[in-house]
Formats: sequence, C-alpha cells, structure tokens
Amino acid sequence: MRGIQPLLENANAHWADRELFVHVGRWKKGSDPNLSKHKSCAVRSQRWRLVNNQLLYDINADPYEKTDVAADHPDAISRLRKAYDAWWTETIPLMVNEDVPYAPAQPQAVRYEKQLKERGIPRWSPPKL
Repeated sequence: MRGIQPLLENANAHWADRELFVHVGRWKKGSDPNLSKHKSCAVRSQRWRLVNNQLLYDINADPYEKTDVAADHPDAISRLRKAYDAWWTETIPLMVNEDVPYAPAQPQAVRYEKQLKERGIPRWSPPKL
C-alpha cells in the first residue's frame, strides 16, 4: 500500500509515469504467439496510447481518441514500442497453458447443469436496500 499512499493523501503528489499493457491474447492453438504480437493490443502511458503498434493518441488533448498523431510524435512511438517489446519478451514465457488441451466442455456450464439436476437453482431476488 505504501506505493500509492502519497496519491491517496495528496492528489497532486508526484507519481512516476508508467506503462500499462493490454493484449487480447488469443491466437490459434499451436500457432506462434509472435504472429499475434501486435493484434488487439495497446500500450499506454500517462499521456499517450499506442494501439496495435501504429495508431498514437494524445490522451490529454484527445481523451476520446479521435485523432491519430503518430506522424507528429515519432519519439513517443519509439519509446512505447520499446516498452511493449520488453513487456512481450518478458510475458511470453509465462504463458504456461499454451500446450494444455481444451476442456471437453465449458467447466462452469458443467457445474451449473450438475447443480440444476441434483438440487436445482434457487430463485434469486434482489435484496431490499
């Protein structure tokens, strides 16, 4: 908790800029994940958001991400690409389920059907507040 405590105590406290990485993480089973590296992904800093390794948005000036400003900010693109590449290299080895076979049925659906058959599903009504 100590890491964010200054922000909780003072909204104007210094907070180092960091990157946030987003990747859908879906590709055909058995295929090379690197072929999907730049599909459905983004890297974001306090000011910038780089989408699919090509579109750049200035979040401060354009919070709705209407205008791609990539051509005007090659340094920001370079920095975000470098950060994303480092994150990707670090993340790929952690994908330990790549070779696990798919379940024969969706586990939650199996549990639901089992409960329905054995004891039913109780009626739910919202609590009175």
